[in-house]
Amino acid sequence: MSRYVFRVTDVVCVRVIAQRVYVKSEIIMGMGLGLLAGAAWKYNHWQHRSKQQEFYAALEKSKKTGSKDPSF
Repeated sequence: MSRYVFRVTDVVCVRVIAQRVYVKSEIIMGMGLGLLAGAAWKYNHWQHRSKQQEFYAALEKSKKTGSKDPSF
């Protein structure tokens, strides 16, 4: 008898959980989180790119002037 009751409660719980799935809100939340993560990733790459451009601009400047700066 206890096995039967356990299985019935599992079925009831699965049905209750399945009824509370909101597809539209999950899609919107997923898209929002994806856009937020993509924006953070892009911002990180923009910062990295600007640091590289500054480094190579300073390196090119030091080559033109002929100075031997040990910081490079």
